[in-house]
Amino acid sequence: MKYIITSILFFIFTFSCSTTQNIKKNKLLDYKYYFLGISKADSLLFIGKAKEAYMIYDNLFKTYDSQNGFTTGEYYLYLKSKAQSQIKITKKDLELCFSKHGITNKLILSDSILKKYYTNYKLEEDYKNLRKSYLAKMNLKLRNQIIKMTERDQLYRIYEEDSVKMKKIDSENEKILKKLFIEDIYPDELIVGNYFIGDEFYGVQTLLLHTSKDIRKLFFLPKIKKFIIQGKCTPYTYAILVDQMHLYEGKEQVYGTYSGTNLKKEDLTRYNKNRQKLDIGLPSVQYDIWKKERYN
Repeated sequence: MKYIITSILFFIFTFSCSTTQNIKKNKLLDYKYYFLGISKADSLLFIGKAKEAYMIYDNLFKTYDSQNGFTTGEYYLYLKSKAQSQIKITKKDLELCFSKHGITNKLILSDSILKKYYTNYKLEEDYKNLRKSYLAKMNLKLRNQIIKMTERDQLYRIYEEDSVKMKKIDSENEKILKKLFIEDIYPDELIVGNYFIGDEFYGVQTLLLHTSKDIRKLFFLPKIKKFIIQGKCTPYTYAILVDQMHLYEGKEQVYGTYSGTNLKKEDLTRYNKNRQKLDIGLPSVQYDIWKKERYN
């Protein structure tokens, strides 16, 4: 196990070793450095190196706005790393947790150290207003629209198989997404709210996976690349869209996002090489495999 962790960290560090230096040099705040840094910090925290993880999170958040994505949850992990490093959690830290990042008090209360801070700062009294402040900033109308689009997307794929109706819905959804993208809107957690708001599934990535090949290549993929640089979209979205397209065409994956955990060495090498060449903040394939196994 120790060898596996060391190997994974080697590949993550190889992908992100220049993160700190590049952050300082990059005036446009290219979020690829942010995404690489988050992967590195996440790995360090998991193996018990909380202080090192905290320093990376803290450095990133001084430069970038925390994205706190569905799969990364980095602001919560930042607080955990800070607490485990025996650095005082401020009241402001927890207030931002609720009012800016939409994290619920239920999650904070599940951590024994963070729970003490929450109780000592008597945040139970302020929580409702902080939660309201977060929800007021979210575009809940757009969120509901995406939820309905996702439900329709799945209707004739899973529940009532009808390829004609399915293609019609895909085309309608595609037009709506295109309009949003033209307006420079990527409806992610920062705009429509995170998964703590409700139980309904809203799958922007799912909708994008059902776009037609030509418009995906010519419009959606170039636009998604720009969104990644701006921190509006995860690098995985771009890679998954490309890999799925290649698989449907009977070709090999480019970035290995649909791979299992048992990969040949030559496949790992090829996927990692392609990821580095793409240069949008994807971590190594070893990191993906490790994370899948960690949560399974």
